[in-house]
Amino acid sequence: MERIKYPYEPGKFGIPFEKIDQFYKERRKKGKILSGSGRILMCEMDRRSFGICDSKFKERRMSAAVGHGIITFDLRTRDSDLDMRHNFPWERHPDMFAKIFVGMEIQHFEDKGLKVNTCRGSWGFFSENLRTYRRELKKSGDKVKAAKSTWSGQTFMEYGFTEIEEKDIEEKENYIQADFHCGPVR
Repeated sequence: MERIKYPYEPGKFGIPFEKIDQFYKERRKKGKILSGSGRILMCEMDRRSFGICDSKFKERRMSAAVGHGIITFDLRTRDSDLDMRHNFPWERHPDMFAKIFVGMEIQHFEDKGLKVNTCRGSWGFFSENLRTYRRELKKSGDKVKAAKSTWSGQTFMEYGFTEIEEKDIEEKENYIQADFHCGPVR
């Protein structure tokens, strides 16, 4: 896979990930950086996880964690029903590009020696992914097709995590978990 570069233009948008790389080199667990749009972003990191959020609007965040070959994400970059205060001034955070973040973090953890075999989508109440899943499931009756139709499914497949079977999908009343594998499903 080609190296993924996160967008950053000072005074406009994006996140200067080279500054975050410096935090890793200094073995820091937390830090603050100035984003391209001028927002102060807080980040926390360790060998197996990374998270970044807007210091003023903490609902706007992107995080990833790896364990046992499975990477999970918490991506909240847009206005949604999950927001407690509904006080965010933009529909989408000007510095957070979730799809690019997913690819970057997969590469980041693999560069650190953590093999990523599976991307896990976890879609809870009010999630647009859950709504998309349910809409497609109602239309097609196919759980795999429904999981692949979500934003997460499309994104994971774009990065090579294309394998999913019905046994990889766990459904609960207001929660779906779907595992997308890189290579044949075991």
